[in-house]
Amino acid sequence: MPLIHDMDRQAAVDLLHRLVTVGVEFKLDDQVTRKRLTPQDIRDLLVTELPEQSTGVHDVAQELVDVVLPLCNNEASPRFLGFGHTGADVSALAAGLLALFAQQNLINQSFAAPSATFTEIAVIRWLRDLIGYPNLPVNEVRTVWDVGGVTTYGGTGSNTTAMLLARENIAPGTMHTGVANAERMHIVVPAGIGHYSVKSALEWIGCGGRIIEVPTRGYRYDLHQLEKTLTERRDEIMSVVAYTGDSRTHTVENLRAVHDIARAVRPEIWLHADACWGLMCAFTPELAGKLDGITAFDSVTVDPHKVMDIPYAMSALLVRDPASLRLVSSYSDLI
Repeated sequence: MPLIHDMDRQAAVDLLHRLVTVGVEFKLDDQVTRKRLTPQDIRDLLVTELPEQSTGVHDVAQELVDVVLPLCNNEASPRFLGFGHTGADVSALAAGLLALFAQQNLINQSFAAPSATFTEIAVIRWLRDLIGYPNLPVNEVRTVWDVGGVTTYGGTGSNTTAMLLARENIAPGTMHTGVANAERMHIVVPAGIGHYSVKSALEWIGCGGRIIEVPTRGYRYDLHQLEKTLTERRDEIMSVVAYTGDSRTHTVENLRAVHDIARAVRPEIWLHADACWGLMCAFTPELAGKLDGITAFDSVTVDPHKVMDIPYAMSALLVRDPASLRLVSSYSDLI
């Protein structure tokens, strides 16, 4: 398969134009899927042995169009009610195509991504503005410690980073020395609402699945039970997680009350808000009040790929104190 600099210019343009047309037609299709097969049939069709002969790009493209795409879900279809994120925003799709061509490696700013790094910083600052976190003046942004957030490939990545921060906050240096006392590293979540990523994150970072579920009322914390749990187990808890538009019910937690209770019981508890769907409230004055108290939380997960109709995957973890990201820094400020 030729590289683009070896390929005829017009042939490359024609191929890409054809596939863009196919993609637009796919998004505009009224059907969720054009063809339905059993999982076993799809497996037998797509899971093949490593080919012994090479295939030309046009043949591969045709196979994707004829075989793979008809079996894909079109979440932009009005008949699809599984999720609210369809990746159908034309501006975002265009930006995604340009990003593929630009191929900027965000490993560092000095030589790999001289401008893309600052573009990423700008987006993080916009997201902070949306939820109400303050930003330094632009001319004072000199290092990564002045930004106040990181982008990740999904809410699970953001929540895992938040749990790392919670662990290092309660037991500084654990990432270098290892977990010494996991009994101090429990996470409080609302019963039946907690997202799987938080428990998974605890296991990934070596704390074990130490989840404490607190009863709810109307899909929010029962505040009396929350205070009781935090008081009785205050020395075992490193974080309280509140859902700001959870994936199941889209209920926004009483953030101010959760903050006040947790801070009164133990100020060191890391407060994390998962605003996977709640970010949408920040776009309109009529709903912005639902986020009252979120700026007092130590970290917030936002998922623009859920609420801004952009293609997968774009999540970010925002932190109240930008310097707190030093807790989980690598050995090099460059990376």
